[in-house]
Amino acid sequence: MIPTSPQDPPARTPKQFPGGRRAWRRDQTRVRILEAASQLLQEQGVEGLRIQDVAQRADVGFGTVYNHFRSKEELGSMLLALQVHNLGSRCFMATLCFHRTEPVMGAVLATRLLVHDLLTDHQWRSWVAAPSILMDALRQGLPFFGFRRLCAIAERSRLLTRPQSDTLWGILIWMIVGTLCDCPEGGSTLEREQVLIERILAMLDLPREESRILLQEPLPNWGPSVIDFSVTP
Repeated sequence: MIPTSPQDPPARTPKQFPGGRRAWRRDQTRVRILEAASQLLQEQGVEGLRIQDVAQRADVGFGTVYNHFRSKEELGSMLLALQVHNLGSRCFMATLCFHRTEPVMGAVLATRLLVHDLLTDHQWRSWVAAPSILMDALRQGLPFFGFRRLCAIAERSRLLTRPQSDTLWGILIWMIVGTLCDCPEGGSTLEREQVLIERILAMLDLPREESRILLQEPLPNWGPSVIDFSVTP
């Protein structure tokens, strides 16, 4: 999916919605279910998410939830995909000005934003109990964002072959998820975040001075995270 700005959601009025009023109502119900499930996920974690609680929070019938999602697992997967898409889009838009003029700088800043958000935003802690699911979602949902673009730059510079960059991308995701799982809830993540980014740049064999400059560059201001539950990742 092409990255889009979270500040520009699609029109959602009945007259403008494809398929007319009936389709619009179905879409609105789906959004309510996802919003309710997201709230419960942050309150109770992935293991505590129950369809009956989602239905009650969304004020819909129990069967209505199953009309949209075949299982709790499918509902959880959609929530995670939306979180990942939102994160990728925000990273992309925040570093858009660097993409053509300073691609390495843009890719490193996007990677730093990615790591910072995953380690500091409470919504990701909901998935600590399911690290393999989180890892798969990040690998599949972020192919054009952040560090994956840095891998592509390394390929073009002949620092890495494509198989090597694919392997490195997988290692990166495991490193981030592992660091998230090791962080105590409510504890400081600043030092872990710094060490993780330093290890990522070291794995790319970037010159020490260039890495130092990239690490000192201020992070772009990208505003709060607001998930658009109406999109389909």
